[in-house]
Amino acid sequence: MTISPVRIGPSVLARAWIVYLILGILVVAAYFVAIDPNLQDAAYNLCGASAVGAMFIGAWLWRPERLRAWMLLAVGVALQSLGDVMLSFLTSSDGIEPFPSAADVPYLAGYVLIAIGLVELVLGSLSSSEPAIASTTAPRGSTRSSLPPRRPSSSGSS
Repeated sequence: MTISPVRIGPSVLARAWIVYLILGILVVAAYFVAIDPNLQDAAYNLCGASAVGAMFIGAWLWRPERLRAWMLLAVGVALQSLGDVMLSFLTSSDGIEPFPSAADVPYLAGYVLIAIGLVELVLGSLSSSEPAIASTTAPRGSTRSSLPPRRPSSSGSS
């Protein structure tokens, strides 16, 4: 028995982002409506976890050219979300957050992975055939200044 790959039609993909957007708006609204800090933490952590899931699902569906960079970004965001969850549990009932805490480890590791992923995306776009990204990250062509030529001063000093 062979397992066929999952085929998702364009109509499903065209609506999926709208559903995700609406659910995100509802969770953000719940965050601001919730009075209990534990419910606010849950809503906030749900947003972070859903972002990680969306990144992995997007990479799985679209198979980007620089998949490694996208995976680094997704794992970096996952570590940031883990730090948020840890901080939710470490925060005392009166709202005091410990510093430094064990949550700092995934936060810092997440920053490193996100930075590496972004650098890989930018450097990869410079060497690929993506002119829109490449032209916004590093101008190519003439190195001459776009300023008008400097006129000699009339006071005799140069």
